[in-house]
Amino acid sequence: RQKWSDKLTGGALFNPADPDMAANLTKLADSVSNADHTGLWDRVNKASNRTNVWSDMTSTTDSSQISTAYARLKTMALAYNMYGTPLYHNIALRDDIVSAMEWMYTNRYNETKSPYGNWFDWEIGVPQALNDLIVLMYGQLTQGQITKYIKPIDKFCPDPKAGSVLGVKGVKMTGANLLDKALVATVRGVIGNNSARILQGRDAIGPEFAYADHGDGVYQDGSLVQHTNIAYTAGYGAVWLSRAADMTFLLNSSPWPVTDPNVNNVYQWVSDTFEPVIYKGLYMDMVNGRGMSRQASGSARGTITTLLRLAEGAPADVA
Repeated sequence: RQKWSDKLTGGALFNPADPDMAANLTKLADSVSNADHTGLWDRVNKASNRTNVWSDMTSTTDSSQISTAYARLKTMALAYNMYGTPLYHNIALRDDIVSAMEWMYTNRYNETKSPYGNWFDWEIGVPQALNDLIVLMYGQLTQGQITKYIKPIDKFCPDPKAGSVLGVKGVKMTGANLLDKALVATVRGVIGNNSARILQGRDAIGPEFAYADHGDGVYQDGSLVQHTNIAYTAGYGAVWLSRAADMTFLLNSSPWPVTDPNVNNVYQWVSDTFEPVIYKGLYMDMVNGRGMSRQASGSARGTITTLLRLAEGAPADVA
């Protein structure tokens, strides 16, 4: 858990006075609270009888708003946890984060809710953000709160290998979606001291790193296909690689190392699949799929960061 927290915050491995890091910390803090009162924390509804946490997040039919709300709380938690920000260990910020987590559990994401909107939010988007949020705020939460907040994760993401809600109920998960769900299970297992859930996530990922000869997957020539026939290295592929890095980073050197030999193929994919389609920090458009329609797509910066993380969990001869 501490390792994952350090991954999220940088731990003690950065110098807050470094100009680049100082600028990053300032940007983070300003996004949470600023003089114009436009930050995430500035805009939190703190009324005792509130019916929302943010006034632009009132829908009970748009599931993306649940994911967005937890992502906002995660950003606030990062500002609280990263030393060098003016909000580091701010007690009022801590209290408002925990209070919002309680409201979100009671009103938006608990094990008695009937899913609506997009399955992705219930099984991946919310659980990933919530896992991170619990890790960041772990020392500020009671054990009862932690146990409570992971119940809906168990309800809506019980098995990484199959969908559980809405239109994907019972559908076999592949590629990036499976790895996303595997990471949910494993980090939830870490939070809850549950070896079975850690192993459930770890053991689900191995088959995804075997080479494909038809349909979705990575091919011997380096091609990466998702959605049946789309060249998707920059989209699903980037998520795939990132989650592989997350899993090996988190578990290798732990009691639950990733041992499936297929997973080692990912190190070959770095040079065969990803490096050839990255030029001057950008992915080539031909492997971006529907990401082409998104304003902020195309940068390979996230993948380059992923490679650093992949190296940390990799065998010494490839690291």
